[in-house]
Amino acid sequence: MFYNINYIFFYSILGFLLESFYYKLHNSNLHSGVFTGPYNFIYGIGMFLCLISYKLLPIHQSFISIIIYYIIFVIITTTIEFLSGHIIYYFFKFDKWNYSNYKYHFGKYICLKNSLIWGILASLSIYFLNPYLDLYVLYTIPQNFTILMISLFVIDLIYLKKNRQSLF
Repeated sequence: MFYNINYIFFYSILGFLLESFYYKLHNSNLHSGVFTGPYNFIYGIGMFLCLISYKLLPIHQSFISIIIYYIIFVIITTTIEFLSGHIIYYFFKFDKWNYSNYKYHFGKYICLKNSLIWGILASLSIYFLNPYLDLYVLYTIPQNFTILMISLFVIDLIYLKKNRQSLF
């Protein structure tokens, strides 16, 4: 259980950092995610679902399997992005992102370009980053640290509820 929680937090923080770096590169003052803390759960949950599909689908390791997993990862991450965009709008009444001006978009929350990028990032993470994380990081994180991260998230959620009354 702690491995799964650590996995979600790790990729939520990594996603937050990557997106924040992207915003800084483009001279934007946007904040990644809707929470105050340095995590964006869209990335954590998306990667967790990609990991589950990778472990549960017994596809032999070959070039074809890499392509199949890539397509699966694109579908998972695109679905998460689509649902998250709608959920954020429902609770907060604003669009955190809007791809309406992108070529090959579907509504406001997904577009082909970003879907393909999410598939590449998920594939790189699963094939190259994850083996390292499993060996040296995620299984070695003390349970107390995981509990601390959960506690900080709960505090962040309470803060969010207090400052955005329309959320709950």
